[in-house]
Amino acid sequence: TIGIRSIVSLYPRIGSGGLVGPSVPGVPGRVVTFTDFKTWPNSMPNNIKKLQAAAINASTEGPVVLVGSSFGCRIVAGLLKQRGAAWRNCAVMVSYPLYGDNARSDRVAALREVNADAALLFHSGSRDEYLDRRGWRGQDVPTGRAALEAVVSCNATYSIVDGVGHSSCGSRRAKDQLQAAIEKLLRDDDAAPAAAPSATD
Repeated sequence: TIGIRSIVSLYPRIGSGGLVGPSVPGVPGRVVTFTDFKTWPNSMPNNIKKLQAAAINASTEGPVVLVGSSFGCRIVAGLLKQRGAAWRNCAVMVSYPLYGDNARSDRVAALREVNADAALLFHSGSRDEYLDRRGWRGQDVPTGRAALEAVVSCNATYSIVDGVGHSSCGSRRAKDQLQAAIEKLLRDDDAAPAAAPSATD
């Protein structure tokens, strides 16, 4: 099992704000699910504040690991650019939706603004439609893992599930792959020097 005490998870079903069961697929241990967020374009600052409060409440036994899926990844990225004693300087991004249905750049900016010394694990399907916008409105952009690598400036590892789309944790193989990737991420984070907390901590 993974040697962590708590995970704060934003793990919505596709197309809804609900959660997939009481835990993150492929991740053992205590999971604190966070559902109180909105997907409206102007709601992100408030979402980040609510996630921060959830992380602090869940960190009574030590810093939590932030895990986001789809839209939840963007909220996690928004919090991870801040330093806090309640969350570790790493996060898991399941099916990060880099390319949306319009030309807004906020999905890209959320990743570029993460602290340079943070560690991110991206777990996505090789056919994720939100990492492929070839020919969409005349765009010529990278796809798949290359799309993420083009915008991420912090330490990042990639767990790409062959042959699946945006819903990248549906099979046992995908869950096992995610668990192994998270275990490595956390071992590496444990071995890394601790980041200094911000003045607001």
